[in-house]
Amino acid sequence: MDDASFSNYLDKFIAKLTPQLSAERQDSFKKNVDPALKWLKSKVKDLKLYESEVVILSALYKFLGICL
Repeated sequence: MDDASFSNYLDKFIAKLTPQLSAERQDSFKKNVDPALKWLKSKVKDLKLYESEVVILSALYKFLGICL
């Protein structure tokens, strides 16, 4: 997964996640998600060491406790 596809994935993930939050949580989430995404995107090189889409996606979904 290259930087652009990782960025695309995160953007799509956030777009699917946001409507599932309550209105009050959406405001807080939108305010705080940009710095978190910026940090995460800066770690792409580190994450490539553990690259395996199935494992990453499964772990991410379990960690967030959601099913999309």
